[in-house]
Amino acid sequence: MTKPPSRTGLAALLLASIWFASFSEPTGHYVLVVEGNVKALRVSAAVAKDTPAGGPARPKPSEFRLSVRDGAGNELVSVPMDLSAFDLDPANIGKPPKVTGCIVKSTQVGILLNVPRYAEAANYVILRGEAQLGTLDAQGLRTLLAGGAK
Repeated sequence: MTKPPSRTGLAALLLASIWFASFSEPTGHYVLVVEGNVKALRVSAAVAKDTPAGGPARPKPSEFRLSVRDGAGNELVSVPMDLSAFDLDPANIGKPPKVTGCIVKSTQVGILLNVPRYAEAANYVILRGEAQLGTLDAQGLRTLLAGGAK
């Protein structure tokens, strides 16, 4: 015979469902241009799209990600960033790219990233593990969407 959930467990489930219900569904997505190197990354351009965010069916595991957060710092979504095509050794920053046969690896990162668009989003934080490599607030994103530089 299984034991019924405790009142504490039920309360936690109720609070979690209220917390998740407080966020809206994505209303399309942004295509973000992320540039920099392993020590510092930034969003340098952005385009808004009305279609749902697409991405690889099976994203590669990565220690790099973009965390979309609301004004209270709650994470709305975490988007993995595949940087495996780049030289991620900080000691190589400023050195010529590594060439092995037909493969060229540079420390200069440049990727396009599809990110779900949430009305509540206040900050876009680029992370390696828990280390912050860059951030963009909602006003900075609006500037980029208008064609401005950040």
